[in-house]
Amino acid sequence: TKQDIDHVLHVDTAPTQLVVVTSKDGPVDALSVKIELTDIVDGRTNPPFVASGLWMLVNRGRYTIPFLRPDRWYGVHFTSERGFGDDKVLISILCCDLETSISQVVHSEFRLVKTPPKTGNLIENTQHEEETRDEQKMFDVRMHRAGPENTANVEGIYVTVRWISKDRVNGSELAVDLRVKCDSSIANEDIVLPYNQEGITVEIAMDHKYELEEVNATSHQMMAKITPLRCHEICWRPWLRTTADSKIFSKDFGEQCHNVGGTTSTTFLRNFKYYTLHDGELVVETEHHKNGEVDEGSVVLSAMLIGRRMNNDNDTIHHEFSTEKTDGKFSLHLDDPGYYAIKYHYTKIKPFHYSTEERFLVESEGLNSSDPLKPIVELRYEPHSLIQHPKPLPTDPPSLVLYRPVEYEGVDVDVIIELFCGGKQEHIKLTDAYQHHEIDPLRLKKSLCRQQPGFYFCEPAWINETLI
Repeated sequence: TKQDIDHVLHVDTAPTQLVVVTSKDGPVDALSVKIELTDIVDGRTNPPFVASGLWMLVNRGRYTIPFLRPDRWYGVHFTSERGFGDDKVLISILCCDLETSISQVVHSEFRLVKTPPKTGNLIENTQHEEETRDEQKMFDVRMHRAGPENTANVEGIYVTVRWISKDRVNGSELAVDLRVKCDSSIANEDIVLPYNQEGITVEIAMDHKYELEEVNATSHQMMAKITPLRCHEICWRPWLRTTADSKIFSKDFGEQCHNVGGTTSTTFLRNFKYYTLHDGELVVETEHHKNGEVDEGSVVLSAMLIGRRMNNDNDTIHHEFSTEKTDGKFSLHLDDPGYYAIKYHYTKIKPFHYSTEERFLVESEGLNSSDPLKPIVELRYEPHSLIQHPKPLPTDPPSLVLYRPVEYEGVDVDVIIELFCGGKQEHIKLTDAYQHHEIDPLRLKKSLCRQQPGFYFCEPAWINETLI
C-alpha cells in the first residue's frame, strides 16, 4: 500500500530544476525509484532518472532533476518499487485496484508542475510546491448568490469556475470536486472547465428558510430574510489536468471550504383587489407598485364547474398568465352556466419565490342560457304559514331543514347558520353521507317566539330567555 512504500510528499521547483521530495516508508532493501519527466508543451519525455542500491542509503527521499527550462510545465511520473523474492503483489494507485502478480510492490504517481521564470539572480532559489500556488494560479473559483447574466435571483447559490490567465496549457482542463455539506448528508458534484472555455457556473440546489416582513402595507412591499435550511458549507478542490505521452498528469490545489450565509431582499408583491363577472367573463383585477421593478412571475386562474360533472376534466378551465407585461387584469370565459370554484394563484419568481392564492365561488349564467341555476343549498320550512294563538291543538311545530340537492353529489358544502336574536352560530357540513340538516326544533321555536310571542307554540318564559 501507499504506507508500505515511498510516495511523493511534494515537488519543489526552481527555474531550471525540480526536487521530488518523498516519504521513507519501509526498508531500503530492494527499493528502487524511477522518475520520468515529460515536457507538456512538446510532449517529449526525458530519459528516466533511476536510483537504487547503495545510492538510496544516502540520498533516499530527495531527488533532484536538473537541466529544465524556466517557466515551463512538466509532467512528473514517479515510480517506486520494492521486490520480495518470488511472491509479488502489484498495487496501482491510479486505478485503485489490486492485482496478484509475481514479485514486487509498485507505486506510481503522475504530478503536474511548472518551473518559475528566471529572475536574473545567479543563485536559483527552490520554491516549495505550496508556496508556488499563488504564482501559478490560472483560475478562480468562487461562491455567490447573484445568478449568471444578472438574473437577480437572490435565492440561488452558485459556484463559478473561470480562467483568469490567458496562458493556458493546450488540451488541459480544470476539474473541481465540489462538496455541499448538510446536516445529515454530503452532496458531491464535479465541474470540468476545458482550457478553451472562459468559465462555467453551476447552481447548487438547496432548501431555504424565509422570514417575511411587511415593509409597506399600502404598496405591498415585502422584505425577506433568506437563510439555508440544512446546508451550511460548500467545499471545493481544484485539479489542473492534462495529457502528454499517453499519461494523465494533474496538480492538486487543495481544498477550500466556505460557509453559506444568508441574504435579504426587498420587493413589491402583486395585490388581489377584486373580481367581476359579466356575460360569462370573469375578470380579476390586481395591482403592482412596480416603482421601476419588473414583476417576474405568473398568475394562474383555474375554474372548476361544481356539480355532478365536476370530475370531468373538460369542466375545469385553467390558464396561466405572465406578470411581466400586463395591465393587472386577468380573465377567464365561463361559457357554461353553473357555479364555479375559482382559484387565483400568484407566484413571484425574482428576486425570491413567493406565492399566494385566493379562492372564491361565482355563479355564472353563461352565454345564451335562460335556464335557472339550481341552488347549492335548499331551505325547506314547514308549515309554510304559522297561525297565531289561540289554536285548539298545538300540533305540527315549525321545522327548518337545509338540503344539498342531488345535482351537487360529490360536493361538500359548508354552511354557517346564525340564529335569531344573537343566538349561537352553528357550523355544519353537507356531504354525500349527510345530505340534509334540521335546525334544532326547540331552538327554532324559541328564536321565533322572541320575534313574535303570539305563535301558538310559544311559552311565556321564553320571551326573556337568553338564547345560547
